[in-house]
Amino acid sequence: MLSFMASITNRFSKESHTTSPHKDVIQKMIFMKHLSRYLTVSKEGLVTMWGLDMKPQRSAKATTDACRPRDLWVTDFAVMSNINKVAIAFTSKEIAFCNISIKLELTCQTKLCDIIDTPICLDHWHNPENPNETILAWGDVGGYLNVLFWSQAGIALFEKPSIMANEREETTFSVSLNEIIQKTAKTATYLRLKVHSDWVRQVKYIPQLEAFITCATVWNSSLVISWLEKPPSVTAAGRLPNQ
Repeated sequence: MLSFMASITNRFSKESHTTSPHKDVIQKMIFMKHLSRYLTVSKEGLVTMWGLDMKPQRSAKATTDACRPRDLWVTDFAVMSNINKVAIAFTSKEIAFCNISIKLELTCQTKLCDIIDTPICLDHWHNPENPNETILAWGDVGGYLNVLFWSQAGIALFEKPSIMANEREETTFSVSLNEIIQKTAKTATYLRLKVHSDWVRQVKYIPQLEAFITCATVWNSSLVISWLEKPPSVTAAGRLPNQ
C-alpha cells in the first residue's frame, strides 16, 4: 500500500510543473468519457483539452460578436456528449453550441441569445436509451432555473432560418429565446421557474427523481428541489414543476 501511494506521489510530482495555457480563472473541468479527455474552460473563453496524463493537448478560443474580446466573460460550460457539442455560457446573455471532437476545432453553429438573465451555471442530461431526449438546464443571476427540452436533439437543436438554407454548415446562426417561448422555434421547449432569491450557483438534473436540484448562497433556500410533473420530454415540458 505504501509503495502504491509513493508511486502516485512521484507521478504527480513530476507532472506538477505542467504549464497551463489558461491565463485567467478556470471556470470548470469536465472528464469527457466518450473522448477519454479532460476539458477546461477559463473566464477569457479559452477551451483546453487535456490527456489522461493531465498534459494540455489542444486549445481553442470561444468567441461572441455580442462583446469585444477584452470584455468576453465565460461563466460555465456543459459537454453534450450525445450530440458531440459543448454549450458555453457568456455574461452577454448567450449560450453558444459548438461542435466538439478530438481535434478541438470548436466550430460554433448555433447561439441562443436574448436570454432573460445572465446564465452562470449549466448542466446537461440525455436519456441513455434514447440520446435524442436531451435536457440543458442553467441557473441565472435572477435566481431562476431555466430548462430547454429536446426530443430530437440528434437531428437539430434549432431550426436554421430559411434564408440560410444554402449557407455552409459552419455558418453560425442565432436563435432568440423569445422564439422558443412564443413557439415560433419548435424544436425545443423552454421552462423557467423562480427558485432562489439570489444567484443560482449550481444546478443538476437527477433523472432518478425526475427533479432539478439548485443551490444558492442564501440561508432560507440554499438548496431547492424542483420536481417535474411528468418525465422530461418536449410534450411535457410546458408544465410547471412542483417545487
